[in-house]
Amino acid sequence: MNADSLGSWFRDVLAEVSRWEGTAIRLQVEDEGYSHELLRKGDVLAVVTSNPTAVQGTSVDSLGALRYYPVAAPALAARFQHGETVDWAALPVVNFNDKDDLQYKLLRRHGVEERPLVVHYVPSGADYREAVLLGLGWGTLPEPQARAALAAGELVRLSGDVIDVPLHWQRWRLDSPRLAQLTDAVRAAAGRYLFRS
Repeated sequence: MNADSLGSWFRDVLAEVSRWEGTAIRLQVEDEGYSHELLRKGDVLAVVTSNPTAVQGTSVDSLGALRYYPVAAPALAARFQHGETVDWAALPVVNFNDKDDLQYKLLRRHGVEERPLVVHYVPSGADYREAVLLGLGWGTLPEPQARAALAAGELVRLSGDVIDVPLHWQRWRLDSPRLAQLTDAVRAAAGRYLFRS
């Protein structure tokens, strides 16, 4: 699963699994655009993926969309403020890793085709959020991770843009009561946090 899901809505799933006797869970973090490849190779039993196409032998459930906001520390946003907007081309950016293209999608929306001069990489979900909070650069944070910091004024939204990343639960079609129970827990948690269109 992707790090943003693990660091936000999927925690409810972990809380549910913690109550199951004799059950161990092993998670692998992979970008949502690539996680279905782990399923295809047989490395995992189920994935959170942005790919709606079922791998042969699997079933797919639409979970909803993880909503992202472009945010920054207030002082950083103020330094790059130009009138009603920020200077998107000059504003330092924080990326999770080379597969992370959410920031570049948003930059293109604002007419910025070139990579910013300063791009930081922080490949840890919690540390990524912390780097944005500390003012290292701006980033797109999932709504569940950004909500409290926005309410407290520790972060500001840089624009009214949102990026919705549709997520799906894809799992092998196995006669496994525990995998079915996990699927139910995933659906329930996604229903509480993810956006439905």
